[in-house]
Amino acid sequence: MPDLRGFGKAPLGRGGATMREYAADVLRLAERAGVRRFALVGFSMGGYVAFEVARQAPERLAGLALVDTRAEPDGDEARAGRARTAESVRASGAGVVADAMLPKMLTPNAPQALREEVRAMMLAQRPEGLTQALLAMGARPDSRPLLPTLRIPTLVVVGEEDPVTPPDAAKAMVDALPGARHVVVPQAAHLAPMERPAEVNAALVPWLQGLR
Repeated sequence: MPDLRGFGKAPLGRGGATMREYAADVLRLAERAGVRRFALVGFSMGGYVAFEVARQAPERLAGLALVDTRAEPDGDEARAGRARTAESVRASGAGVVADAMLPKMLTPNAPQALREEVRAMMLAQRPEGLTQALLAMGARPDSRPLLPTLRIPTLVVVGEEDPVTPPDAAKAMVDALPGARHVVVPQAAHLAPMERPAEVNAALVPWLQGLR
């Protein structure tokens, strides 16, 4: 599970970041690990990175899982909003993102301990990494034309109450992906893998086993 540049233990890299650069980092990591062909699970922004991996090296992918993500790009308003948030992060730090995004990450019934864990994760990120990611997401390409070209097993998972990448966006991907599996996780918002890990794993594990 890679740390994308600017997150976790990964350095920021030179210049800014784009989905193309994030994807190239993932492919380099696979090379270093000696992994030629692999299944890729992209969650949220990781889904945008996964689309770019599929563009750069489709022959490397044995399967693709898209979890709480979407194929369409940002519109003008959303792109401008990300740019404003990036400026706020530069000025005030990661708390800006935590305050804005935490209410969308989990359902109202999520345990308080999980809320605190997610907030702590957000606050631990470097402002430079968050800023790069916000701008990269705003500039990401439209991946809808890519979907019908993917001739690999695909799985689409979405939280039933996800307001960030909602079930309608997931259904649109399923309709465009040849033979895709579709799983809606009940009682989960955007962070379905953290809020309902058993249900998400119940979708992922049989799919991965089927790739063998």
